[in-house]
Amino acid sequence: MGYRLHYATTYQIEYGGGYFNHKTEINRLLAEKCDAYYNEDSAEYSNHLEVERKEVVKLVQDIKDNPQWYEAYIASNGWDYSIEDFVEIFEEMIEKSDQSNNFIVIHWY
Repeated sequence: MGYRLHYATTYQIEYGGGYFNHKTEINRLLAEKCDAYYNEDSAEYSNHLEVERKEVVKLVQDIKDNPQWYEAYIASNGWDYSIEDFVEIFEEMIEKSDQSNNFIVIHWY
């Protein structure tokens, strides 16, 4: 007996955000710090990531606990973000992403 085809009767996608222009570096950070799931050979090149919400909460706390490390990380990548911007963006992801899902789904487009 094989698998049977099923289809979604309701499929709704609504995107928020639109942050960062640094897919490679942000994906690498999420893969290293949050063990993100990605659909390519490496996280850096993936257009789709899934990150456990609790791991992003831990990342935000890590940023707050180690601001010097993240300031250096941001500066080394030449980004125009402050630590506060970084925290605000990740907190928004935590708060505004689908709360019925334990994962935060991220798409780059």
